[in-house]
Amino acid sequence: MARSERKKLRILFVAEILKKRTDENHPISVQEIIDILEDDYEIEAERKAVGRDIRILRDVFNMDIEGGQGSKYRLMSREFDFEELKIIIECLHASRFLSDGKTSQLVNILRKEFMSEHQAEQITNDVFLSSGAASLTKSLMFNISQIYTAMSKRLDGKPHTPQKISFKYASLRLSKNGKAVQKERNKGAVYVVSPYQLVIDNDYYYLIAFDDKSQEIRNYRVDRMKNIQLLEEPRDGKDAFKELNIKDYVEKTFSMYSGEPQTVRIRFIGSLYETVAERFGNNASYFYEDEHHFTVQTKVNISDQFFSWICGFRKSAEILFPPAVVEDFNKFLKDIQSKY
Repeated sequence: MARSERKKLRILFVAEILKKRTDENHPISVQEIIDILEDDYEIEAERKAVGRDIRILRDVFNMDIEGGQGSKYRLMSREFDFEELKIIIECLHASRFLSDGKTSQLVNILRKEFMSEHQAEQITNDVFLSSGAASLTKSLMFNISQIYTAMSKRLDGKPHTPQKISFKYASLRLSKNGKAVQKERNKGAVYVVSPYQLVIDNDYYYLIAFDDKSQEIRNYRVDRMKNIQLLEEPRDGKDAFKELNIKDYVEKTFSMYSGEPQTVRIRFIGSLYETVAERFGNNASYFYEDEHHFTVQTKVNISDQFFSWICGFRKSAEILFPPAVVEDFNKFLKDIQSKY
């Protein structure tokens, strides 16, 4: 397109610059707009012409532009505000009906079309969906936002060193009146961790982080994290997290509880194949036993949560190997039986 033809579209390019380069926290001067028009669009413009374009965008096209009379300009509102976009993106991540590729594609469209460049830098794709969709509340969104900020490598257009966070952690207790209440763990102790990954599993968000006290990778339910504070300390545990295969780790961790990883072999009735295949996916070996049964061999973290999952199938599932796990499962069952 010739320069003369481009010049006729100048007002459209000014609108694009305001959408991409500004938001409520990042204004831009007329001279900066002139420089961008020259460098990126090959259009020469004078200050009065740019000022006139901005007034038309504001007064005729109702763009919510703040500034003027020598000050910088910024776009104050869009089709969606930033917090609404965060919620939309979290819902995309939580959807079980979208592939990872389609989710990334849709997120990138939102980043490109509905955010400034500065806002887009704060949105990461670092959410791993294990299973289920997470319910988003105002307090949960605040926690997620704080965690994203701590994990960000760029913030407000500038390089940012990922930092530690502190918080108090709560657990649920049943009160005398039969209502669930949250109670601070460890007498209200403050947890200090280096956040690395958000995971959605069985309707809940979890944070995978390097714990300062234990010096190991730990998991935390995000909705039970209270009073999250950003600390002026760079995060630790880079090597520990780098060694972690996040996909394998999540798939082998039932309900995000830790345990010793072991290879197990389990027999199921044939009608449960779809259920078992959805749980273990392609990281397991499946063997047809007869028309009524099949076996699966895979690696899982041995824990009470794993044994509870097996119990849910009653007589339709049987742990076959290794003998040590079979023995531990028998102890688990006897411990339960002793209560009745």
